[in-house]
Amino acid sequence: MKKRLAYVIVAGLMVGLLMAGCGGGKGTSSKLSAKEILAKSSQKMQHAKSFKSTGSAVTNAPGEKDGKTEVKIEAEIEVKDKNNYEGKMITKTLGTETTVYMKDGWAYTNVPGQGWSKTKIDQFTKSSQAMTPSQIAEFAKQAVNLDIVSEDSDSWKISYELSPEYLRKQILGEDASLSSSSPEQTKMIEEMLKGISMKMTQSISKSTFYVEKITMSMAMKNIPQVGDMSMDMKLSFSNYGTPVKVSVPAEALNAKEASIPSGTMSE
Repeated sequence: MKKRLAYVIVAGLMVGLLMAGCGGGKGTSSKLSAKEILAKSSQKMQHAKSFKSTGSAVTNAPGEKDGKTEVKIEAEIEVKDKNNYEGKMITKTLGTETTVYMKDGWAYTNVPGQGWSKTKIDQFTKSSQAMTPSQIAEFAKQAVNLDIVSEDSDSWKISYELSPEYLRKQILGEDASLSSSSPEQTKMIEEMLKGISMKMTQSISKSTFYVEKITMSMAMKNIPQVGDMSMDMKLSFSNYGTPVKVSVPAEALNAKEASIPSGTMSE
């Protein structure tokens, strides 16, 4: 039970965080600082209504039997509002390919051997592995230790970190409180929070200020029952503003509704 709880918390953290503050650039001759570039890019990304993304996320837990897991991700998504998307997403991991269609307020998921299920779209988007432009923009607003890593005629490469305080709030909520957790949960979460770090690198187009590529490295140390864990994600973005057409297979429309565990600390 302890080990399962640890995995629930870690999985919720690593996937859920899959969604320009202080500092300035250094080391290049760019006329704009890293903070200014990231701020302009964040503004554009917040208003991106459609996009295509491809990439992978690798989770590594050396202390576990199956310690390394890779998920390949491909998605075409149109943002209708904050938690309402339409499009298609394919994930591949451990030899299994999962397909998700999003349309008219529902996410229809097909897992080989299990068939179709459907989930309300707002519930699905909060737990999915699809990193959206608005999530990237939110990360950028919370950036610290910004730097222009490199620059060419087409793009800038900006690196930054997310502060431990921000990450804590994302895990625990705005009040960053553990008041609703049991003593055992509190101890486990506090140990995780001590060793958490998250670093980002974004390649930003000079002509559009859209993010073209993003890498994210996240690490947590001394997790009870698990040990150290890390996640490295690499994504490429394209087709901004291109309409996304979605045709849900007929057999999916009559699928049974399935709920996604919230993974909240109080559970």
